[in-house]
Amino acid sequence: MLREAARKNVYPALHARYGAAAFEEMVTSMAREIDRQAPVLVR
Repeated sequence: MLREAARKNVYPALHARYGAAAFEEMVTSMAREIDRQAPVLVR
């Protein structure tokens, strides 16, 4: 999802519309959710 947004050049528009702090919070929360749902590899 984050990679797709980067490919479509969405980040500058979000940054301009919501500001730096809100943009960082959005990206951080999405990254945490993606990390939380990632499958755990069994060794």
